[in-house]
Amino acid sequence: RLPLHRAVVDLGFAEEAAAYRVAAEAHGLEFFELEKREVDRAVLERVPAHLALEHRFAPLALEDGQLVAAFAEPPTLAELGRLRLLLGLRLRASLCGPEALRDFVRRHYGLGADTIQRLRADASNG
Repeated sequence: RLPLHRAVVDLGFAEEAAAYRVAAEAHGLEFFELEKREVDRAVLERVPAHLALEHRFAPLALEDGQLVAAFAEPPTLAELGRLRLLLGLRLRASLCGPEALRDFVRRHYGLGADTIQRLRADASNG
């Protein structure tokens, strides 16, 4: 099932940032434009690339013992719980667009499309 905000973007009725900003507001989440965010290297080092890819989020900051993370889709409570166990940190979820997330991963983790596909396959197999 395709979320409405994604369908609106895919059909060309709205730009990604606009549609996802509205979706964030509807879910009570903050929206981040990732291309405007600077991220400390220490934050990126806390989150392995395969976790960011598998769960489709960008680690943005550590604030008050919480990881501020921008997700491509609103995360479920179960997903937040799994990530809390895996990372040893509570997460404060926010939203970003999926294209912006892909660009963020390439920029900050230095991953190309072939590397991303291989990491996804490795995560699925192990």
